Amino acid sequence: MNKNIKALSLILLMSSAAQSVYAAKELKLAVVDAEEIMMGTDIAQAAAKKLEKEQQLAMADLEKEGKLLEDRKKTFEAKRTTMSDESQRKEMVALSNAAQDFETSKKKKSQDIKLSYENELQAVGTEFTKVVTKEAKKQDLSLVIEKKSGQIIYASDDLSITDSIKVAMNNEFKATQLAEAKGGVAKKATA
Repeated sequence: MNKNIKALSLILLMSSAAQSVYAAKELKLAVVDAEEIMMGTDIAQAAAKKLEKEQQLAMADLEKEGKLLEDRKKTFEAKRTTMSDESQRKEMVALSNAAQDFETSKKKKSQDIKLSYENELQAVGTEFTKVVTKEAKKQDLSLVIEKKSGQIIYASDDLSITDSIKVAMNNEFKATQLAEAKGGVAKKATA
């Protein structure tokens, strides 16, 4: 609820500012629900299926690796009494290394899945932004805001006051420097 109030406040503030700066142009605002897009589009569903398949394959590989390790441990326990002390020590070291390798493999697969998830999310997000921008231009919108977060997804170039802000900042800087220079001359004259 608080986010919606912030988003509405932002919209109203920007609307007022834009209307005073661009009184001749009608300000057209729109909102989009990114969560709904992420849940209900073919690209997002394809990404989710791809990730699910990758996760299932990773889990199957881990299950297989884990079973091989357990079988190896059972075999060792069954043969242990017939093995020499040196052979037992070597096999215990080998089993310990295999267990560490298995843990490393689990971590790597988890990281790979996480990275894959982030890449898919980024790809869907990039496509989302591209499509929002295209639709906003097609509908001659001034601003598109994400419904829940209030994040601006698209802003028309017509809304940009960057150039006038740069000029104003440069003028302020020059005026400050000029005032400081005059103040410095006045101080020297009184000294």
